[in-house]
Amino acid sequence: MSPMPKKRLPFIQRETSRHGRVVWYFRRPGGPRIRLPETYDTPAFWHAYNAALAGEVEDKRAALPQHRHGSLSWLIRQYKQSQAFCELADNTRKTRDAILRQIDQSGGALTAANITAKHIREGLEKRAGEPGGQRNFLQTMRGHFPMGRA
Repeated sequence: MSPMPKKRLPFIQRETSRHGRVVWYFRRPGGPRIRLPETYDTPAFWHAYNAALAGEVEDKRAALPQHRHGSLSWLIRQYKQSQAFCELADNTRKTRDAILRQIDQSGGALTAANITAKHIREGLEKRAGEPGGQRNFLQTMRGHFPMGRA
């Protein structure tokens, strides 16, 4: 006779990722979905579950930094919300989004007006080994900065 299965904890969801790993989420109806760390029934899991149950977990989306007007991050956000970006083909949009995320992480705090051809050349040099990387980077940057031939 097999043992009776344990009753699932309230607000817990079990999912298998595309990599075959089991992940656990906490979600109250209408609330944010919070990924719980570690494997089920470990001390880290219980700590995160109890914190989520008590409402002590902050929503990460609310903690996103505000982007200063005129910064490179601000310019990237404006472009991603523009009609021009939305009208791009899906693959082009995904490629440019990946490039813009890299740029945002490495130089998002810079003032967009201070970006020079030297900065663009440095970005091209970083992508020297990537197939199509330089071309895609240059096409993405041409929409934002007048540069002629960098």
